Parts: sequence; C-alpha cells; structure tokens
Amino acid sequence: IFADIANGRSTSYMAWLEKEKLDRMLSPAERDIRGGAQQRRPVGRVALFQRWDNPIYSSIVSAISRIYGEPEDDIPLDEVVREKNKRQIFIIGSLSGGTGSGFMIDICNLVRHAVQSNSKWQSVDTSAVIVLPEAFSAYTTKMNDPSNLKPNAYSGLRELDRFIRTHSAGLPYMVRYGDDIRSISWSTNQVVDHAYLV
Repeated sequence: IFADIANGRSTSYMAWLEKEKLDRMLSPAERDIRGGAQQRRPVGRVALFQRWDNPIYSSIVSAISRIYGEPEDDIPLDEVVREKNKRQIFIIGSLSGGTGSGFMIDICNLVRHAVQSNSKWQSVDTSAVIVLPEAFSAYTTKMNDPSNLKPNAYSGLRELDRFIRTHSAGLPYMVRYGDDIRSISWSTNQVVDHAYLV
C-alpha cells in the first residue's frame, strides 16, 4: 500500500488513511503486517482492506452458513417462530492492539452485511466480546512498547459507541471495502446488538 501511495496509485476507498502521517511515522519493518500491526490501528485496518473479500468475508459467510445448515424451502415464518430460530453470533477480540482495534468495527459490519445479504438466514443476534487492556497487564513488561494499549481501546470503544448509538434506519452508514459494487456495505442497523467488555 505504501508503495502504491508513493507512486500515486491509491484507491478511493482508502480515503480515510492518513497516508503522509503514517509514511513519516512508520519504518519499513513497521509497515509489514505479518508481524502484527504493532499497536497501530490504521495498519490493522489496512490489513483488513487488503483481504476483506477472501479470506475474511468469505470465511464469515462460510461460518454463518454452518450455523444455519442446509437452507430450507421458503416457508413464511411468523414472529414467534422467527424468534425461536434466532441464531447468536459472538465476535471476540481485543481493542488494545492495532489489529483488533483497527478492524473490530469492520468485522462486525461485515457480519451484518453477510446476514442481510442472504434472505434464507432468519434473524441473528450479534454480540461483541471485547477484551480491554487490563487483561494484558501481566504481559506489558514483555512488550516492546505497551503505551498504545489504552489509547487504542479508548478509540475503539468511542467508535463502537458511535456506531451503536448513532446509526439506524434513519441514519445509515456506508463502508466501501474495494473497487467493485459488491464491496459496498450500507447498514441501517447497529454494528452489534450487545457489547460485553471483559
């Protein structure tokens, strides 16, 4: 991505990335996501955008398909039956590092997008179980630089709060993950139904 940016090849869906700031801040080794995002949220989010379709979105669709099993014939369901057939999806991650903090909201959004894109999938209750920085207190002495744990968690929780409180049918939001039309996600729901902080 940074090579593309340096050569002027940047896609419109990456408009949120502070390219110049990150280019000044990150050494070449820190730009390599294979070792993790090194507590840098934008690097974690960029990694998701690079592989949003395959393997990330396709894995989400595959997992939800396993929850539902073989699709049944189109049988109209009343609300009581629909509620009894409700499935629960738990998204578990940490907002302390760069990877989880960088793409927790996007993973929640992609789960919603997958559920809404298949009419065979009845109703789903989505919960996020979020691990906070205190869970890593025993490991901070072994980390190179644990100073971003709390700021990352704070930023991630603020974003999650905004998406839970603000967005509804009256105020949808759009996320574009790639250049093709199917990468556009319009959501009229909260990103999760429940958030549990651990």
